[in-house]
Amino acid sequence: MKITEKCKALELKKQTLTAWTRILLGRGEIDVKKYNRMLVLIDKLTA
Repeated sequence: MKITEKCKALELKKQTLTAWTRILLGRGEIDVKKYNRMLVLIDKLTA
């Protein structure tokens, strides 16, 4: 797999994790503090 393909795959995974985090927040399963913490951790993911 080329580097650009890995980067695209990673970005798609990050977007998916972010979407699930928003869903959990919307359902009330996590609070805003945990939501923000999860977004920071998702953003730090690298290939």
